[in-house]
Amino acid sequence: ALGYYNGKLFAFSKTATYMINPRTMTIEEDILQCGCISQNSIISCDYGMVWADNESIWMYNGVKIRNIGLPIEQGGDYSYRERDRAGRVSVEFDSISKSFVVFMKSKRIYDNLTGTTAHPSQLTESSNQAVAWLYHAEKQRWDYWILKNTYDLLSVGAKTLSTCRDWNGGVLYTNETGLYQLGTDKGHRKNWSWVSKNFVMGYPT
Repeated sequence: ALGYYNGKLFAFSKTATYMINPRTMTIEEDILQCGCISQNSIISCDYGMVWADNESIWMYNGVKIRNIGLPIEQGGDYSYRERDRAGRVSVEFDSISKSFVVFMKSKRIYDNLTGTTAHPSQLTESSNQAVAWLYHAEKQRWDYWILKNTYDLLSVGAKTLSTCRDWNGGVLYTNETGLYQLGTDKGHRKNWSWVSKNFVMGYPT
């Protein structure tokens, strides 16, 4: 994948990032701890450039590269590393909410089978849920959104096929049932909840 921000060209492999001077075509810096999944997993805007690799989310603000995905990397079924890795990861910027949006498919959930053992090929997936992590560029806060649609009888959403930005700065996404604009279906929003980190009160477990 390739990206461009603040006069610098970035070339990505799956596990490494290279900052290139486009005038001299020389590598100014190589960052070996992060890469990029695909061209769909990188976006640039006035706030910076954000991209996703297999383990976390990264941001370059014109000065340095930061691991902004650290708070959501681990911590349960909703974490970034627990996602369904066979699913697509797309990154967009929603100027309406001033948030970078990371589309992904959450951890697979399977129907229970009778018995003690079962081969993966015998399992039936009961959730085809698509989700998005939103990183607010100014508040530097992550929010977890479950993407739903009114045409899905299970009301659990459908995997995201593609994404793009619309004419007024919002984000569009498509799935198997149609084309949707992120965050505009206010009539079907659910109550929000807040999950804290683990507090050990001075006594680590």
